[in-house]
Amino acid sequence: MTEEPLQTLQAKRQQKIARLRSTMQKKRAQGDVTGRLPLGFISLGGKAVEDEYTMKLLAEAVEMKERGYSIRTIRRYVTEKGLRGRSGKPVSVSGLWGVLKAS
Repeated sequence: MTEEPLQTLQAKRQQKIARLRSTMQKKRAQGDVTGRLPLGFISLGGKAVEDEYTMKLLAEAVEMKERGYSIRTIRRYVTEKGLRGRSGKPVSVSGLWGVLKAS
């Protein structure tokens, strides 16, 4: 078995990367989901759609934060109401804090 020269392997890799970039750009232009969705969104037919219930819970969490509730109290509340992370497990304190900090 002969090994291909390093330049040929690098050229093939660059071609694959270029094809992938092109495909991803087309998908994004069509509004298709191309990566992990943020908390509060679901994928329906390849399109990112807001999950109304989750968005409502996140809005309540932001309001609680503004009123001075602790992050653990907020997490307990939204977890009891059914908020789950991408894995289906209750959202972590750090994950919830990241969402609340961004809003």
